[in-house]
Amino acid sequence: MADEHPWRDEERLREMYCGEMLTTYEIASEWGCCRGTIQTWLDKHEIPTRDRGKSPRPGEKDSVSCPDCDQDFDTEKGMKVHHGWKHDGDLDTEDESALNSWDHKCPDCEEEFSTERGLNIHHGRVHDGSLTTIEIECHYCGGREQRPKRQINNPDRVFCSRECHHKWKGDDTTKTSVECAECGGELERYKRRVEQYDRQFCGPSCRNSWYRSNIATGAEHPLYDRVEVECANCGAVEKRYPSQSGYENHFCSGDCYGEWASENLTGEDAHHYKGGEYGYGPGWTLSKKEAVRERDDRECQHCGRGEEEHLEEFGRRHAVHHITPARSFDDPQKRNAMNNLVTLCVERCHQDWEAMAPLRPDTRSNSAG
Repeated sequence: MADEHPWRDEERLREMYCGEMLTTYEIASEWGCCRGTIQTWLDKHEIPTRDRGKSPRPGEKDSVSCPDCDQDFDTEKGMKVHHGWKHDGDLDTEDESALNSWDHKCPDCEEEFSTERGLNIHHGRVHDGSLTTIEIECHYCGGREQRPKRQINNPDRVFCSRECHHKWKGDDTTKTSVECAECGGELERYKRRVEQYDRQFCGPSCRNSWYRSNIATGAEHPLYDRVEVECANCGAVEKRYPSQSGYENHFCSGDCYGEWASENLTGEDAHHYKGGEYGYGPGWTLSKKEAVRERDDRECQHCGRGEEEHLEEFGRRHAVHHITPARSFDDPQKRNAMNNLVTLCVERCHQDWEAMAPLRPDTRSNSAG
């Protein structure tokens, strides 16, 4: 059994791994198994394993240690790669003493770094800033100095010290006399506001007047490329875009359109004209309509509203509707037959049935069909 699974023999495994200093790959290759099997049985036998680079095999050169965390590596290249990723530093130097020199200190947290590159990487990741400096000019005294770019929020207003900033704020609370750009009136404005804006105004009226006369003129005027049209109802002149000037009639308001439509869109010119008046002929009598309402229990056959509620709501009794439009019949008896009439509310329900004609929903009374 031990020959089939030699890794189960603790003494043999310990001798090969600790005595002969073979790696798990070499043991697995000799015994014909995978490296994971060897590693698993090393753990089961509680055989201490070697960390990479800490226990070099006989004949190999000594390991290289990281100057920051003392971790050992087989090669100097491996140590440099580790240091660049782990400690944000570059160890590309021939002077070993330089590896332990920490001449670069973070200005925010005072953490030390061996290289400027490591400091810049740390500062960008941890403090969200750049150590790149630029020359600035104090907004108050005019002095110049180098300042980290990340500390400059407003390049147009930078101060060399808090003292200059406070002095500038003190001067900014004083007002100066200026003239309104439109009417010429004398105004009192803060110095900061005078420096910020090219012109000052008394108020919105002067500002709007100045902009209308100086900015919104000629081709820049909003109505520059519009054409004049005349209202078809009242004759008032309005300006419209050229694309809207091709309509036959123009109106200055909805009221004007309503007045014009009530006089001109009647009869055959009306939008809903369907052939003009059509007499219902013999058989269309008050007694016939009363008979239809009585047959339908004096209720709307669409919504079920009773006659009393209908009178209170609309001030009149239910309408009697022709299910199949009257103009569809030549025979008045078929047109006004009881099975072609139904009781409906005078407004919404009647309109719904008119829109569906000649289709019809089911009525509430079977006798209406």
